[in-house]
Amino acid sequence: MKRRVLFVGRSRYRLPLAPSVAHKFDALRAEVDVRVLASAAPDSAPGDATFVLVRPVRPRIIDGAAFWLLLPVRIARQLRDFRPDAVVAQTAHDAAAALLARRLARVPVRIVAEVHGDWRTSTRLYGSSARRLLSGAADAVAAFALRRADAVRTVSPFTTGLVRDLGVEPAADFPAYMDLEPFTRPPEPLPAAPVALFVGVLEAYKNVDGLAEAWRTARTDGALRIVGKGSREDVVRALGVRWDRELSSDGVARALDDAWVLVLPSRSEGMGRVLVEALLRGRP
Repeated sequence: MKRRVLFVGRSRYRLPLAPSVAHKFDALRAEVDVRVLASAAPDSAPGDATFVLVRPVRPRIIDGAAFWLLLPVRIARQLRDFRPDAVVAQTAHDAAAALLARRLARVPVRIVAEVHGDWRTSTRLYGSSARRLLSGAADAVAAFALRRADAVRTVSPFTTGLVRDLGVEPAADFPAYMDLEPFTRPPEPLPAAPVALFVGVLEAYKNVDGLAEAWRTARTDGALRIVGKGSREDVVRALGVRWDRELSSDGVARALDDAWVLVLPSRSEGMGRVLVEALLRGRP
């Protein structure tokens, strides 16, 4: 019999799944019995046998707070209903909610905390500047969860170092899931006109403001193209450059083919997937 695993995270999923995401869960289902507790994209279909999706709350300003406050109760409900052998938490904060849920549900289950990046950026370099008021408490909760989790997995040497700084030795590392099929065909020649491309969420941790300042300072006949959405959209809008809020994997591959170079000025990265995609397309 397959082991049951509950995956918990704040990621927003859209049902039906895009092919690139569906491949990931097809591979997981071949190994374990999967259930996912996460957020729903605004235009997503309702959850299914695998996905339990939390609908967005309006007004948007309270959506995040509502999700986190209710997450322990929602996880506890899944522990009683699904009876998983393990909970895989996408972040240290998700792991903290899972630890509380385990106590609420009184269900014995192993909690595995995954570290994809620096958890301290969630309050300092994401969303509204008001989130910084929560930094001290959020850091303490994350540290507590990583020390109390049954296992901690890291995605890179960088995140391994962050965990070891807390006195915790990771049980294992894990590969960042990447659907690279759209990027693996032979690279296209460089286009005639120089274009720099940024692909990523428009948040402070990606240093979007630094990119905008650098582009205004740069003396070039080339163009800048931005792909992404987030709380710093006003910075991109003021630049007046070509901007796509969202592209499919095939669309990102075509955007790389239309560019000379990828720019990624992030303040930190757990594992920069777009770097791998750019190198596969022959773009530095």
